[in-house]
Amino acid sequence: MSMLKIQLVAGKVAPRYGREVLELAFHTAVITENGMGSGLPVVDLQLADKDGNAYFAAISGRQILALAEAIQGVNYRNHGSTNP
Repeated sequence: MSMLKIQLVAGKVAPRYGREVLELAFHTAVITENGMGSGLPVVDLQLADKDGNAYFAAISGRQILALAEAIQGVNYRNHGSTNP
């Protein structure tokens, strides 16, 4: 499995996406217990474009936890609390 690259950027330098990038709305997360070969959970993120076409992205539970820890760290650094 490849490593998850997490980039922290200030709001003033956040990415600006052009028309060539498809914008998707995230509407459902499906957590499958024992979904990974290792027996760990996998999370399917269900998305849709403006025309209603469906897409999904699979992400491991460990990647979700890594993102949550990064967000908590940013909140603590910027606001003195790990809560959003």
